Amino acid sequence: MFETFVAVGIIISLIYYELTHLSPGGLITPGYLALFIDQPIRILATLIVALLTYLLVNLLKKYLPIYGRRQFAVAVTLSIFIRLFVNQVFIFEDISIAFNSIGVIIPGLIANDMIKQSVVKTLYSTTIVTVIMFLALILMNGKF
Repeated sequence: MFETFVAVGIIISLIYYELTHLSPGGLITPGYLALFIDQPIRILATLIVALLTYLLVNLLKKYLPIYGRRQFAVAVTLSIFIRLFVNQVFIFEDISIAFNSIGVIIPGLIANDMIKQSVVKTLYSTTIVTVIMFLALILMNGKF
């Protein structure tokens, strides 16, 4: 079921991109966010890590030649380190688990698209496709 849902998410994300020429934070991101829609704190944590990554990459771009694949690699790597840092700051287990971002790559994918097409366009696109994916999840499971 999970693999099917991710595959459907990739197809819907690709169709959205072809229609709008806006990326929803990567092809797999909306599917993963839809799976965690009942955990808004985790989605918020993911977006915060992505925004912090976006800011740091833009700062580094002023001093280093970061573009293309390098930009993607830096964004994903920074998002992993930011996630680890956030998990260390919130040392209480119940808080760190609740404020844990979704995956290690998802925030980097979102941040990379924020850099390429702007924060607003990325968040808007990610939200739209995530809601579509959530509705698809309801249809696939037959329940909310």
